[in-house]
Amino acid sequence: MSIWVKECLQQIDDMVLAMKDAGMDIVRYEKAEGMSNSELTELEQQLGVTLPEKLQELLQSCRHLTYLWDFPDSVMEPDTLPAMSGEMGWSSIEVGWFEDPTDLECVGELDDRRYLSFSSSGAGNPVMLDIKNDFSVVCFLHEEGEIVTLAPNLEAFIRTIIQLYGAWIWEWTDVTNEHGIDLKCEALQQWQTWMTRFLSISLEAATSLEELIEYTLYHGIELEKVQQAYEAYDRFDIFKAWYDRMVCDPSHFSYWTKMMGATAKKGAADWVRALWEPDMFDMYLNGEAPFVQTEDELRSIRARLSYDALPEKEALDHIFQDLELQASKYNQKIDGFDANAQLAKFHSQRVISWMKNWVRNPIDGWDSLFTSSKPTVAILMEWLDESEICEKVAVNALCMMLKKDALPIMNEMDSEALQTKLVHIQDKAILRTYKRKIEEIIEQLPY
Repeated sequence: MSIWVKECLQQIDDMVLAMKDAGMDIVRYEKAEGMSNSELTELEQQLGVTLPEKLQELLQSCRHLTYLWDFPDSVMEPDTLPAMSGEMGWSSIEVGWFEDPTDLECVGELDDRRYLSFSSSGAGNPVMLDIKNDFSVVCFLHEEGEIVTLAPNLEAFIRTIIQLYGAWIWEWTDVTNEHGIDLKCEALQQWQTWMTRFLSISLEAATSLEELIEYTLYHGIELEKVQQAYEAYDRFDIFKAWYDRMVCDPSHFSYWTKMMGATAKKGAADWVRALWEPDMFDMYLNGEAPFVQTEDELRSIRARLSYDALPEKEALDHIFQDLELQASKYNQKIDGFDANAQLAKFHSQRVISWMKNWVRNPIDGWDSLFTSSKPTVAILMEWLDESEICEKVAVNALCMMLKKDALPIMNEMDSEALQTKLVHIQDKAILRTYKRKIEEIIEQLPY
């Protein structure tokens, strides 16, 4: 194994471990053994070319490497960072001559033996060696229809991507110069600074509320140990800390309120109640500097906050009344998708009781809402005995629950009663697809 490849593979191993230990979501990391001399010779014969030395050394050491990562869900990604995804790698399977499927003129000349690909991004942009330019590494941006230089050679490219922590920048043209990726450009400097802080900051070192919030900005709130850390602080103080950030930076209103609800909970209750007042709602929507772009967005945020901060009955009553008010105001039906977006997180059977009077279509979000609201066998039987629409909602919900392995608890008697009812519905059904759907449910019921 060549020295440079050995160093790079070790650096990638160390990088993946460090990112994993710091809480990055490692989607996939896999490596394969190197190619044998005979396999390499066979590949060269297929391509009709002797592979460049650096590519030979890479493939003989590791024929395939894939590293995919993603930010934790509730990390605050600064707006100043370049748009990116976590993906790096190469594969012997992808080694081949590049042919632009749309317009060969974009590569500068009609020559199908100039660019030798060895990798591609998730967006389908091939990474290639430019045979006629000292084997520099280039990338074909298919949406722009142009080729951009990423590095003077393969080794430099891999070492550079390691310094970028395996990040694939969506707009390489914004962070490159005539020599390739410019690690000194402002955007990539900010990315490296952000990642350095991400890897170095620790929960154990967060001994104040401000430090804990900073940790949360980098690592999110999903882990139970992070949520438990907030238990040491007064709920109202937590709310005030997030609220102050929201006032200073209203452009991230959705993020601040998400963190506020998840960590302050009842500490935010009074402010959340105020959001149900028309004047306050209008201020956040139509003020001189609106906090959100649309009414639906603000309603969704308000419902999420109500779930986090208010007693369930109070929160649901507010949402029910608002959905009904909007329907009557505009003389229209309640939209099932809107209802699902605001109510699904409650997982409450009160929602099922409420929606019976409003559902007008067995799909369009209503079946999903019914499923997430934890129906019992008794509730399923009740809906199967109701109107045709209620029946179809319940049938669709049974399909969803079976796919998720989330059927309500039932004994043998419950299962038999449910099967009997479904057989009766199947017998009177007209559409074959509906009959088949019910048959599949019956076949999968327990007992």
